[in-house]
Amino acid sequence: MCPGKQDYRSRRGPGINGCRHGFEVNTLFLLTIDVEAILGLLLLLVWIQNTRVHAVVWWATADLMRASSVMMYGLYGAVPDLISIDLANVILFSSFGVTWSGARVFSGRRFAGLH
Repeated sequence: MCPGKQDYRSRRGPGINGCRHGFEVNTLFLLTIDVEAILGLLLLLVWIQNTRVHAVVWWATADLMRASSVMMYGLYGAVPDLISIDLANVILFSSFGVTWSGARVFSGRRFAGLH
């Protein structure tokens, strides 16, 4: 089993070298924020080079919205729940709509807008 560690985690099942290793939640938040932000910035760079494809800026905006939403989730407990939960949820679900609108624009359909 896990050398020097005989607690409940080592009895759950084998992991690496017989030890259970978990992911640090803060690391996963940071990784998600970094990936979404880099993807959004790269898509903005692509769009700047070719502004004829408008869908790319929609997708870049959606990725940056998701990065900010996950960042707000990570602030849970440090800021009011109105920001860390409610506003983060609004931004996250809105980013899915922005992604959908980008797909519509990419396929040549017009932006549906809010009705």
